[in-house]
Amino acid sequence: MEKRAIFSSRLLPYALLAPQIAITIVFFYWPATQAVWQSFLLEDAFGLRREFVGFENYRSLFAQPEYYQAMATTVVFSTLVATFSLSCALLLATQADKNLRAAPTFKTLLIWPYAVAPAVAGVLWLFIFHPSLGILAQPLRLAGINWNPLLDGRHAMALVVLSATWKQISYNFLFFLAGLQAIPKSVIEAAAIDGARPIRRFWTVIFPLLSPTTFFLLVVNIVYVFFDTFGIIDAVTGGGPSGSTTTLVYKVYRSRRLGRAIRDPDDHRDRTHRDPVPLRRAQGPVLMVENRRYRTLTAYLVLAIGVFIVAFPVYVAIIASTHDSATIINGNMPLVPGDQAIENYSRTILVGTERTTREPVGTMMRNSFVMALGIALGKIMISILSAFAVVYFRFPFRKTAFWVIFITLMLPVEVRIYPTYKIVADLGLLDTYTGLILPLIASATGTLLFRQFFMTVPDELLEASKIDGAGAFRFFKDTLIPLSLTTVAALFVIQFIYGWNQYLWPLLITTRDEMQTIVIGIKKMIATQDALTEWQIALATAVLAMLPPVAVVIFMQRLFVKGLVETEK
Repeated sequence: MEKRAIFSSRLLPYALLAPQIAITIVFFYWPATQAVWQSFLLEDAFGLRREFVGFENYRSLFAQPEYYQAMATTVVFSTLVATFSLSCALLLATQADKNLRAAPTFKTLLIWPYAVAPAVAGVLWLFIFHPSLGILAQPLRLAGINWNPLLDGRHAMALVVLSATWKQISYNFLFFLAGLQAIPKSVIEAAAIDGARPIRRFWTVIFPLLSPTTFFLLVVNIVYVFFDTFGIIDAVTGGGPSGSTTTLVYKVYRSRRLGRAIRDPDDHRDRTHRDPVPLRRAQGPVLMVENRRYRTLTAYLVLAIGVFIVAFPVYVAIIASTHDSATIINGNMPLVPGDQAIENYSRTILVGTERTTREPVGTMMRNSFVMALGIALGKIMISILSAFAVVYFRFPFRKTAFWVIFITLMLPVEVRIYPTYKIVADLGLLDTYTGLILPLIASATGTLLFRQFFMTVPDELLEASKIDGAGAFRFFKDTLIPLSLTTVAALFVIQFIYGWNQYLWPLLITTRDEMQTIVIGIKKMIATQDALTEWQIALATAVLAMLPPVAVVIFMQRLFVKGLVETEK
């Protein structure tokens, strides 16, 4: 599908595409090429001498038992998280899709964990199941389970699976709910008239119609486990004990051998909403299927349990942040607020923890905010300009430029992390906001999102603007940007959360305490012995880390949803 009304210019479209193409080449294609080339080289310990060894690195890799252990761990981890998160989300979505008076409230309460950073989710569950002070560790021991994820690999795997599943349920719930609301009620009513009971209707009518959504979410969840769970594993287990939670990506990070035979064909970071999500049914009569009281009560019960599971870790973190260290360490922390809230939060924001981090959390939050805001605004600006050039101009290599941007979806930061780090270091951008932001602002997803919206803008608007004497920039400023505000809002929410939750990139390029982000700071706060960990400060930091992205989702929820819906029209 092509636009009938376009602008004529020889140089302008190239100028509009230049920022995106330049960043893509410097921080995507060049590092990826270097990763491939370096996989055929052998360096000495000091990096002073290189020797071409062909496929010897690959043969050496495939001869390592640790590689196959990491591969098996990744397969098991992916299977468990995808199965549990998809199953729980589907169950909650089917109940929330019923005609319940409190359904909007349940939907809001079940969606917000989408904004929580994976590393923060890991810390919350680590505290709850900590072998010496976790409030759920003692019941497990009373049940005869010698719970200790710090020493037992099976327990460690269970903990990271639980953390990753909790984090992903809200995302899956959102898409399943959209898929359910897109199913015509007349189809379900016809099955009911034929005598099909609710369970049979689900498996013979509803679930087959959900199969495209299910397949999409299955792929997304596998990619999520491969990449986004890096922060959970690093913060909770560090890949241990004895490598029991070391996935392939974590092995790459630990071995410092990027590109030595590990590749992945997707970009998990910007995947969040490639396909817009309608959250309201199309207008029209809603046909009655069945309305039995016990099914309504069952729906409320299931949704209440879901909300409890979603909210419980956050509640425990808030409660712990109001107690002193002695109350927490003795393992008998009450589930009611303490009297140290003001002292703990003031110390967290203004001082920090002297034993592990030497910077106040207020500085970390500033760094995270600057990074998240810079990434969000940068992605929006270069994406909207690139989409404008691709849609409203005809020029040589137009499709080539689009594919150059699109293929970056296949180059996630994890498989090019160290060559990208070297480029940033060579440019003198380590420990700078520019280094934190610039390599991450190229966005194929943003370009696709704006391109999809621009294709829905009627050609008559451009023709009317031309008649009125408007050029390309005036049409862009006076017509396209006002029409795109809801799409901009949707993309801003997605990319702000993406930037705020970044873990691996700031972990590598920030070496000074005053430049570390809040997600990295939380991990450092718990990377000590129990006696030295100031849990009340660490959990206060976790609560503070959740506030900005959750606030963005809540306060921009209407524009966010409206933008996603309009993009699909």
